[in-house]
Amino acid sequence: VTILRIPQVKVLFKNQNILTDFIQKSWQKIHRWWFMFRLIPYFRQATIVQVHDVFWWILPMWWLIPSPVYMTFHGYERELGPTLKQQRWHQIAAALTDGSLGIGGFHTKWYGVEPTLVSYGAVSTQDMESSSQEVTDNRVHIVFIGRLAHLTGAQQLIDAVAQLSESDRLHLRVSIYGGGDSLEEMRERVAFDHLPITLFGFQPDARNTLQAADIVCVSQYLAILEALVVGKPIVSFAGSDFKEAVLTTTPYKDALTITRSVSELKRYLETAIQKNNVQQPSKEIVDWAKKQTWRSMTDMYYTLWKSTQG
Repeated sequence: VTILRIPQVKVLFKNQNILTDFIQKSWQKIHRWWFMFRLIPYFRQATIVQVHDVFWWILPMWWLIPSPVYMTFHGYERELGPTLKQQRWHQIAAALTDGSLGIGGFHTKWYGVEPTLVSYGAVSTQDMESSSQEVTDNRVHIVFIGRLAHLTGAQQLIDAVAQLSESDRLHLRVSIYGGGDSLEEMRERVAFDHLPITLFGFQPDARNTLQAADIVCVSQYLAILEALVVGKPIVSFAGSDFKEAVLTTTPYKDALTITRSVSELKRYLETAIQKNNVQQPSKEIVDWAKKQTWRSMTDMYYTLWKSTQG
């Protein structure tokens, strides 16, 4: 089996010494299409072409590819839900390909496409289960992993902690892992309000801290799987109806405490601090999460490719 991975093609902006992967204007697509046309001989030799998210890369030469073309719809572009343009691109890709794998169960309603198969991500479980940290602090420890951006839950978690009573804050510590434009602003807020929160920025090994957490605050599929593998209670923030659908159209929806506002998140923290009944994932869900390996993801792709081969 020969696998050709098409690299990201940098675009150089005029009058600016800036290289970027992000296409901001339609005319910049021509640069990438020019590169893709040079790869037509590889496409024509391929047994299978697997496209991830950006179908427009191959759209002009799609009709020159004799082999089956498959699509992976990885996630979503906006926390508030897709725009009409984003829905149309998904629908075009679904119509012009031989099958698709959707990451998440929300694509049918929110994008108007029906994936051939649905997955909820994959995780390497061996190092997750073996990683552990010594716990010497009696405070409730909450770990947040995710982007520090609008409606991802980080800012809402900080706001919720800020609204707690001083006595409750003494029994809580929060570790936030993730990068984003809001990082420095959040650090200033935490320092100014003397909150029991530490912002570590982006850390590639952040998941190794999950074993030492009492509660994990995550809203993305990969991070949720990692938290389930180690059997931790999960609180997720959904800042829109769309994000709530992303979380509730999953096999593990019953293992999540989904909050829609800062006040709901605050009440959850108060419950956790008082050692009341915080929802725990069931053994069945934890066992299911441990089966979501990269090997199982590979098998799913083989199933996708064979599904239309007769």
